Amino acid sequence: MAEKIIEDLKQAGSEDMGSLLGMMNKFKAQEENAKEEVSKLEKLILLKDSEITDLDIELQSLNDFLYSVRIKQNDKISMYKSEIEQNKVQIKRSDKLIVDLQQRTEVSQSQMNETQEQISRKVRARDRLQLKLKELSDQRDHFCMTISHLEDKVNTYRSYVLSQNTGAQPNRQLGNTENLPPKEQ
Repeated sequence: MAEKIIEDLKQAGSEDMGSLLGMMNKFKAQEENAKEEVSKLEKLILLKDSEITDLDIELQSLNDFLYSVRIKQNDKISMYKSEIEQNKVQIKRSDKLIVDLQQRTEVSQSQMNETQEQISRKVRARDRLQLKLKELSDQRDHFCMTISHLEDKVNTYRSYVLSQNTGAQPNRQLGNTENLPPKEQ
């Protein structure tokens, strides 16, 4: 700066010393203002550097937080994917079981229908057998009555024959009792 002043003096040459001193004071004031401005700017730079450092620290902290959140999210996503895969496997198993149960149900239904038909056939056969048994029972009763009636007739006939033989041949009855059929009681 002083060199500039010297040069200005050389150029001005014969100018008034007062004007030079005024210029010099003016330059000094400008220099002081410039120094103050530089000092303010240096302080501002230091302040901004401090703010930048604080922001860098905060940014690093946020990056660390974001990284931990991403890791947790990735872990959760992996866990959910694993659960989804397990659920898919379980669903496939369930589907297979459902299909198997449907098939078994169809087979069981078919067997139930077949069993129902067999039961119906057996019930019809039982009914026929009961009718036949009733018929046979009726026939037996008829035969028993016929046999009883015939026995009564035979007994009546025997009595008659015996009464006839007793009067005509008393000796013969005693000797021929072996040939007569036994009396039923």
